[in-house]
Amino acid sequence: MRNAAEPTVRLITTSGVSPYATLSYCWGGDQLTKTTKANSTQYEAQIQTALLPQTISDAMTVTRGIGLRYLWIDAYCIVQDEEEDKARQISQMLQVYRGFYVTIVSAKAGSAADGFLAPREAYRPVKMNVRWDDTVYGEAIAVRRSDEAQGHRLFTRGWTLQEVRLSARVLITWFRLVGEYTKRDLSVESDKLLAIAALAEDYANTMPLTEYLAGMWRDDLLHQLFRDPRAFKKKATRPTTYRAPSWSWASLDGEMSLNNGNFNEPTCELIDAHVTLRNPEHRFGQVLGGVLQLRGNIKHLTWTSSSEYARGDEWPLDSEVSLWGLELFRKPDLRESSVEEDEWIRDDRYYFSQALVLDANSDGTYRRVGTMYVTPQDPLPAWFNDGSNFEEVTIV
Repeated sequence: MRNAAEPTVRLITTSGVSPYATLSYCWGGDQLTKTTKANSTQYEAQIQTALLPQTISDAMTVTRGIGLRYLWIDAYCIVQDEEEDKARQISQMLQVYRGFYVTIVSAKAGSAADGFLAPREAYRPVKMNVRWDDTVYGEAIAVRRSDEAQGHRLFTRGWTLQEVRLSARVLITWFRLVGEYTKRDLSVESDKLLAIAALAEDYANTMPLTEYLAGMWRDDLLHQLFRDPRAFKKKATRPTTYRAPSWSWASLDGEMSLNNGNFNEPTCELIDAHVTLRNPEHRFGQVLGGVLQLRGNIKHLTWTSSSEYARGDEWPLDSEVSLWGLELFRKPDLRESSVEEDEWIRDDRYYFSQALVLDANSDGTYRRVGTMYVTPQDPLPAWFNDGSNFEEVTIV
């Protein structure tokens, strides 16, 4: 894009141009104008501005207004019908959003056609006199809450999480990041790992982490396996086609939270975990499969939908399903017993367990279908000590 009164807009394929702006926005469906194999040569000569959606036009106005010549927009800088180019460009998202001068965020627009430049209510901070206590007086300025923008459409879309986070150079823990990401929607369900790949790469470059496994890290993997079902705001669903192994949060759609290790040492052992990448050169991208091998206490159980504690609708109502529980963690219960007045001790006869719920496959492997708590009722032996086997299991 050239900085002129009547700008000529064209696609630049030369790498290393700077400074440049990036655009974070909601597509709102398929785009009428985008780069394809058929029009890429034409776009390198000129893109007809009259055909561009309003959000793109507004972004160009902002770019020119801050004195820049170059603007990176995914719909135009990635050849949309060429899978090889898409995979290559997506694997470079970290570099794109780290090398920018500024990111233009179209927060309110629900689609590319909506635009974001429009007259709006004038806003001025309010200055007021305040009394801090009986003897201290001063002045304060009241401003709008900074989180008001979170209700905008942009902040419900999956792809825009890493665009905004990388642009703002904000690093938060991976557990919280995944929780925030799972609240968001994706138009293409297979993008689940792709839309967070650049953040994963950035996190790996910042923290002393080891192997990345379909949205999870080998470091402290056991704690990441337990996803608290009580944290689900609505029913989680599975994608129509394979996207990730059942033990990864990426195998489900729906808001969730990862457990951040609030328990004692695990009662099971991690033997091995690995994934098969769709593109071996993109270790943070899509996967074709994954295997997790654990050794621990496994016990048969029966799931029934009539239980007041049961959640899920994978099986018919009022049915009983044969499943397996694999204990991950155990800790003494927090209840205490009175010995004498004003004297309390911890009663270690009571135990509290967290476990994975597994469904057996015909080939001897298992798939993760849920999680379970074993809460103490009476001072009896721990539930997993009675009738369980300590053995190796493979979860896919």
